Amino acid sequence: MGNGYSIQALGHHDEVEGFACGTRELNKFIKRKALTDQDLSVSKTYVAALPDNRVIGYITITLAQILTSQIPETLQGDLPTRYPLSAQRLARWAVDQNWQGYKVGKGLLRYAFLQMLEVADKAGTAFVIVDAKDDELKSKYQNELGFVPLGEESYTLILPISTLRSAYQHLG
Repeated sequence: MGNGYSIQALGHHDEVEGFACGTRELNKFIKRKALTDQDLSVSKTYVAALPDNRVIGYITITLAQILTSQIPETLQGDLPTRYPLSAQRLARWAVDQNWQGYKVGKGLLRYAFLQMLEVADKAGTAFVIVDAKDDELKSKYQNELGFVPLGEESYTLILPISTLRSAYQHLG
């Protein structure tokens, strides 16, 4: 709990209809798709919710795969090349416009990173993948969290799980 909200898995009782982050696609996802995807075990969405169950932010994670050949050579090391590597994807991340600037997003990211570290410890995943939506987010992921683009012009970035551990501490 922080700033009067708690973070937990999205549930049928959560109020999402009033959510407005400023990006139509992200608003639509939380209102129409997130719970269905979660019920189908396609992804898991965690929400920052007020005591009255109003959602003020959310973050969605899912499992993914990546080929060693897609990874920058500097990160390949001794990774196997015969099969895809398991990874986790930070799929969606949004904060209601009325709550932007109050560190709700940072709290959600820290919570998601903790979930990802637990999965990595239990099942083994090598990387976190994120698709930055624009140059500003790409720069933030790179400079503040240590993500590396899959190519010079790519908006898909990866973060080794070992680096995620230190990024998690940075968000503390």
